Amino acid sequence: MIALHDRQEQRGQKNYPPGLELCDDARPSLKEQPMIVELVTFNFPAGHDRDSELEAVRGVTAKWAANKDLVRKHFLWGVGDDAGTGAGVYIWPSIEAAERAHGDEWREGVKKRTGGYPTMRYFDLMTLVDNENGTVTEWDANGKARQLETV
Repeated sequence: MIALHDRQEQRGQKNYPPGLELCDDARPSLKEQPMIVELVTFNFPAGHDRDSELEAVRGVTAKWAANKDLVRKHFLWGVGDDAGTGAGVYIWPSIEAAERAHGDEWREGVKKRTGGYPTMRYFDLMTLVDNENGTVTEWDANGKARQLETV
């Protein structure tokens, strides 16, 4: 059986998720350095609905797409026991990059919109399983990425 990353190479595809390749020299890549996952959570005010939040998200996607440090961002809407909670999952090249994007002005904007400050937590991205692209990427402590075999 051929490993998935070998099949991708045979088809001329890269071994990492789309959109994570360098778009220009200033944008980080998941293959270049250690990556940080930032988890941001906040509570919505009573009565805030998904459609209203989706409209607000549409108003800020261009800002996040233009951020040269940001590798990836997910906007999340709480369900079940987490209803009423919003979250963002960000992949950054460093905690400093996350902090630059989420400074006092941004935090005050979240408080104004939701009634409370967000909570930010940081994690070292050690391994990424990307089933959509059939890849598994692992980073060592120095940020060197390597593709793992998947069969």
